[in-house]
Amino acid sequence: MFRLATRQKRFLHSTSGLFNAAGTPTKADVFNPKTWKGLPAPQVLDLYYARHQELGRNYKPNNDELSALMGIASDIGMDAKDLKTLYDANEFFYIPHTGKNEVTELPSLAQDLVQEHREQRFYNRLAAHDLPQLVQFRKPYQRPDLKTHPITYKYTQYVGEEHPNSKKVVLKCNVADLPNMSEQELHALKLLATTRYDYQTDVLKFSSDRFPEPRQNAKYLSDVLNKLILEAKANAKEFKDVPLDKRHINARTMRKKTKGKINEFPKEWERPQDAPKEPFDAARLILKSKNL
Repeated sequence: MFRLATRQKRFLHSTSGLFNAAGTPTKADVFNPKTWKGLPAPQVLDLYYARHQELGRNYKPNNDELSALMGIASDIGMDAKDLKTLYDANEFFYIPHTGKNEVTELPSLAQDLVQEHREQRFYNRLAAHDLPQLVQFRKPYQRPDLKTHPITYKYTQYVGEEHPNSKKVVLKCNVADLPNMSEQELHALKLLATTRYDYQTDVLKFSSDRFPEPRQNAKYLSDVLNKLILEAKANAKEFKDVPLDKRHINARTMRKKTKGKINEFPKEWERPQDAPKEPFDAARLILKSKNL
């Protein structure tokens, strides 16, 4: 009893400086919930927690205390019925309470979603305000002339990810479009290109992925083509009578024609005498003898 009186005296001293909404000092008593009515929500909560902690095991729910708490239910963002249910179950003390306009920190997952939403809105603003200004720099596409630009380079890019195939470069050109070369020199170039030349489309095709950067592979293919052209010009007469090898193209064409095709079984290979005999079926013989 002496300990309880001492605690009451200490909390009376600590709560003597509370003020009401009008700014005048209040005479709220920690252990008398009747004096809590009309106080702001933060002060009522402070008094409630102080009474709950000081009384400890001797704490008992009080109708006046419940009435004071229900009076601030709307201020702390709770429904009065829910507050009463929690209070009767002695769970209201363990729930953190914030004001109606107070916002606690969002969890990390929610913060990530908010950041993604901000980024999306940022790019939406760019698309709405900045992209239309680029119209003044728009130019119609003009495909380069094959006579002046007979060589094409094909690059493969995977947006947003690294891929081993992104370093690969493919060089293509029509042999007939190569400038400053005679018929003998073009024939020699076709022979030196071997399987990389397709006589059906007259296309010379090279590819490279030996270097880590696409520009390095493109430079390598350009050097290879230049060397082939120089060798073809230097040895055009030696390859004059050598026929063009078309076997690789013909084999590829035949594979496409015969792909998925099943040849008919030769009649010469049929041996009906070696076919398995039908098993003896007594029921079938009985039905057959009775003409059923």
